[in-house]
Amino acid sequence: MYVGLTDDIRKRMIQHESGTFDGFTRKYKIHRLMYIETYTESKVAAKREQQIKKFRREKKIALFQESNPTWRDMTPELFQTIGIPRYARDYRKKKP
Repeated sequence: MYVGLTDDIRKRMIQHESGTFDGFTRKYKIHRLMYIETYTESKVAAKREQQIKKFRREKKIALFQESNPTWRDMTPELFQTIGIPRYARDYRKKKP
């Protein structure tokens, strides 16, 4: 399970889905958004990210399973809510 912090969720999800974001998510082909928290202060968000990263796998699953019991990818729902930029729509079509 990957826990990350970003100030541009659309861009980050496109990077994960396309495999252009190097590192853990690319290596293990992680591209489903299971859970999201939003914060207005970056310091608070960073502190929460570090807290969740220390959770054992079971606790991470319990965290998101309450709001996402079917483990669905929340990316389409997120893009519907905040919109998908034109370049992202075109980019997603290229996915095999």
